[in-house]
Parts: sequence; structure tokens; C-alpha cells
Amino acid sequence: VALGLAATALGQANEPAKPLVAKTPRVPAIGIEVAADVRTQLREQTDALGQEIDALARRYAETPPLLRYLPDIQIYHKAVDWALRHQIFFRQSELETARELLATGSERATQLANGRTPWTRVTGLVVRGYVSRLDDSVQPYGLVIPQSVSTDPWRKRRLDVW
Repeated sequence: VALGLAATALGQANEPAKPLVAKTPRVPAIGIEVAADVRTQLREQTDALGQEIDALARRYAETPPLLRYLPDIQIYHKAVDWALRHQIFFRQSELETARELLATGSERATQLANGRTPWTRVTGLVVRGYVSRLDDSVQPYGLVIPQSVSTDPWRKRRLDVW
């Protein structure tokens, strides 16, 4: 009996190990195939915005009042960079949205380079960014600023944050 158990154990030792956990699907799933020329164009624009961000970070390293607006630009870079890197474009229309995000990020970078932050004084839906204290990642947030803020800035009102 002992000899039979030993032979069985030796036979099992030569078999490949079976996975303990079933293979799980990727979440989110891989998106649509992005044409090579479109991918290249988006990557070049994303890299250019990244260089603008790096230049602003160096320029304003000693100017915290302006440096604090950098996440408002970095969120646009991160959105497109991650979508490209992780292949999470799911509709053709999202490619145009990516171009618009990069244009907005570049516009804000130019404005900040000129010492201006006009996006901080607009009404309606405003997308901003902050650096998480948990992991130093850049995160977006949105504000719905009522039109009345520009006409009566001191009046108490509701502020919606998403």
C-alpha cells in the first residue's frame, strides 16, 4: 500500500500545476482597433501636452500659487494617455473626444504659461483636477457653478460636486 501511494505521489509531482484561480476576463475589456495613423497622431499630441506640462512644472516650481493649477491641465493628458496605453477607446466618436481633450489641455497650458487661469472663473460645468494625497495621482472632479456667481458672488447658494 505504501509503495502504491508513493508511486502515485511521484506521478503527480511530474504533472504541471493546475491554476488555483480561474482565468478572469480583463476589466475593462480591450476597446476598438484604433488606426495606426490616428494612434500615432494622438500619441504625438499627448506627448506634446506632456512636454508642455513638464515645462510648466519646472517654470512654476517656485511659484506655488500658479503651480496649484497644473492638475487642471494634467487631467486632460492623463485621460488620453491612459486610453491609448490601456486600449480603452470603445467608439469611434471617442477618438474625436480625445482630440478635444488634448486641445483643451493645450489651451489651458498656454493660458497658464501666460499667468492666466480663466477656466477658474467660468460658470456651468467646470472640470478641474487635484493631486490625491493617497497616492499622488492626478484626479479629475467637476463643479456645476451657477450663472448667478458672476452677478452676485457673495450670495449663499448650493454647490454641486461630482
